[in-house]
Amino acid sequence: MSTKPTILLVHGGWQSPSVWTFVMPLLEKAGYSVYPVLLKSPGMAPAAPDFSCDVDAIRSSVEAVLECGKDAVVVMHSYAAIAGCEALKVFHDEMKGCAHGGDGGDGWAASDSSAVKGDLDTKHAHRGDGDSDAVVPAKYISRRGRIVHLAFIVGMVMPVGKGLWTPERTEWDGFELKDELIRILDGPRRFYNDLPASAQKYWSAKLKLQPRP
Repeated sequence: MSTKPTILLVHGGWQSPSVWTFVMPLLEKAGYSVYPVLLKSPGMAPAAPDFSCDVDAIRSSVEAVLECGKDAVVVMHSYAAIAGCEALKVFHDEMKGCAHGGDGGDGWAASDSSAVKGDLDTKHAHRGDGDSDAVVPAKYISRRGRIVHLAFIVGMVMPVGKGLWTPERTEWDGFELKDELIRILDGPRRFYNDLPASAQKYWSAKLKLQPRP
């Protein structure tokens, strides 16, 4: 029986992992392990000079899951698609041969990758303590996990070298730029217009300042 992959949930700009509050229990009930990734740039003051702190946060989170031998599905919302794709470049080999039609757990069944280390054929290793008949079990390190799927939820696509705030966007209503930090002024309408008024107010109050880069 294949093991279900771990789902890494990466929130967007101005947000925090709390946006997954009602999503995580549903995934866990379905048998998935869930790993909400905390991006560093939202709320950072002074503003982060670039998105490298978020790239590092995503990369280290994915690495932690793969090192445990677990397969991963990386879900990226909005701005997270930009930082996420940059972070995932280093995992190119872990994404090769991804099974597109399966449940995310079978695509790598035939490959244990380089994480299976040690000479597994050496089943009779001497301890070196003078007892030539002593047997040491062969060392086995379980396989490294793989990235089996990427999921984008309204993922942002930006031209190379462009940031979240560019001259042609400064006239947009609902944004305020101050000290290199972008504030959302119309959260209820922009992000939460399909929620009841009370929920719009609640979640809008949680929005953070987002660095300009």
